[in-house]
Amino acid sequence: MVGCTRDYKLAIPIFCFISLLCCQANDCNEDRQIGGRCQTTPCKDRPHHNLSFACSQWMYEHYHVVKKSKKWVPCSQFASVYSLRRPCGYWAAKCSKKDTNFHCCASVHCRING
Repeated sequence: MVGCTRDYKLAIPIFCFISLLCCQANDCNEDRQIGGRCQTTPCKDRPHHNLSFACSQWMYEHYHVVKKSKKWVPCSQFASVYSLRRPCGYWAAKCSKKDTNFHCCASVHCRING
């Protein structure tokens, strides 16, 4: 099980205690609550080649907030240039190396549209 559901009260308490799979409602930061589940690792801390579809979508919508940089804008502002066909690994490498708004947004966009 990747994360734990918010309806933790339905699980058997002893099993939850032993396996540590249950989340309390306050245990998850916003970037860990993907698809109604609490993720074990926040999306923003995952390498782009390890992003799930749900995390890629979340990053596309929230990257500019996660970066906490006044220079970053929403990924949707680059939509007209995402047609530059490159493999996802190209964009992920550029994002990792340069950490720029465009390259990182292109990387998550590529993961979504593969």
